[in-house]
Amino acid sequence: MVRVYRQGDCLMRELESPRLGLHISVGKETQVVGETGLPHRVQVSKVIQTLDGRELAVVEDEGQIVHPEHAPIKLASGIYEVSRVRSYSAVDSFSS
Repeated sequence: MVRVYRQGDCLMRELESPRLGLHISVGKETQVVGETGLPHRVQVSKVIQTLDGRELAVVEDEGQIVHPEHAPIKLASGIYEVSRVRSYSAVDSFSS
């Protein structure tokens, strides 16, 4: 079963069979800045950037998503794609 974690605008989706190919390691933390301007910090074992532009978070022992307005979310071991999603509003979808 694929694990998915979401905190505000930050979405983490586990990759079942990750094929990393060539990539660049960019540290142990990345940020997803939401609509409020406050960052969701993703703290993991390693953050990598793939050549096709995806940002992946590698969680070996433990990881977490941290935001000043929410309780931290603990991440299970795995490899996750990190993305930003906007809040859905039914009213916005009907406006011209």
